[in-house]
Amino acid sequence: MSEQILKINKVDICTESFGNPKDPAVLLIMGAMSSLDWWDDDFCLRLADSGRFVIRYDHRDLGRSTVYEPGTSNYTITDLADDAAGVLDAYSIERASIVGMSLGGMIGQILALRYPERVNTLTLIASSVFGTVMEKLPPMDQSILDHHAKSASIDWSNRETAIAYLADGWKTLAGSKPYEQERMHKLAKREADRAKQLPSRFNHASNG
Repeated sequence: MSEQILKINKVDICTESFGNPKDPAVLLIMGAMSSLDWWDDDFCLRLADSGRFVIRYDHRDLGRSTVYEPGTSNYTITDLADDAAGVLDAYSIERASIVGMSLGGMIGQILALRYPERVNTLTLIASSVFGTVMEKLPPMDQSILDHHAKSASIDWSNRETAIAYLADGWKTLAGSKPYEQERMHKLAKREADRAKQLPSRFNHASNG
């Protein structure tokens, strides 16, 4: 694993890479309010072992990337897609397979529309689309919205409380699948330890 803080579009973007840079590239784009930590190490290493050069990164307002004051709006989802293209530029990658989770899937779609020559394949996980087509798709589960509604009452200065909230969000997303509590808490602890300012993550809700 190799971490870099890259200057992209006049902001700092924290990236980590796995594998041989000469192998075909895979760019992992995580969803809203979720740092690169949720693409866990074992997953990234397995992809790298299969002959892929894997990159994961922190969006703005997450992890070790540039963060803004909570409650502010400083960029759009198109800017986040340009950040993704900037990551590819920084690694001198002409084309990559793009894997996007949730908001990351939407960012991947915009990336493919704006820079089609940079995208080999596009894989969408738990994602959606923009526009009127979205009205025909199933809405977000109410339990997810209820979980995020709790964020206003969280004491973010209390590390254990913050970690429990972060991990519980993935318990909601597990649905009918078994919830891997130990693994999720481990990832939540890593995110909390790496974050410059955890409450800034909710700026994603106001940056459309």
